[in-house]
Amino acid sequence: MSTTTTRTTDTASEESAYLAELYTSWVERMAAEPDMTLPAMRSLFEEWHLPTAEPEGVPWLWRQYAYRGYLTLQALDRAVLERRLPAAIFYNLLISARKPVSVV
Repeated sequence: MSTTTTRTTDTASEESAYLAELYTSWVERMAAEPDMTLPAMRSLFEEWHLPTAEPEGVPWLWRQYAYRGYLTLQALDRAVLERRLPAAIFYNLLISARKPVSVV
């Protein structure tokens, strides 16, 4: 006796649905053309910015608040948390760009 489970995928937003369709089309195009040229590959990514564009109507003060909050939390991570927690927890911070500190 076998049971078949049907899974429905509900997307969280229109942007998520758009990305799902976009990624599916990329997979189909890459499978159809395995030796894709660079111009053809670039054409795949031309629409990538559409669902990830900055939202309109975000006030300047909110942007400043969010940015300064990010900088404050980053400083807290560096000064306090990185020294006490395992590096694996800070994976995203480890791959971000940081000017190397010279040891004298």
